[in-house]
Amino acid sequence: MIATRASWGKGWPWKTSDVVMACSDAINGGAYLAAADGENYLLTGTIAQPGFVKGNAGVDLWDMKDAGAYGEWLDAAEKLCPAG
Repeated sequence: MIATRASWGKGWPWKTSDVVMACSDAINGGAYLAAADGENYLLTGTIAQPGFVKGNAGVDLWDMKDAGAYGEWLDAAEKLCPAG
């Protein structure tokens, strides 16, 4: 899943303009966001490979402008990366 501020429209919930959601064994099959700053941020799962993620998306990346958006992203992460 790839999302951009332009495709999301009003209420873009992330501090960076572009994020890519993906799964990785480095976080036990969970989801992470690859942000426009070149870093990965944990969305779901648990860290299996130290250093793979810079931080937690919900703390470091989400800007809390849209209260429902974070839940939507977590739901999408659960569907995309059910192992995590």
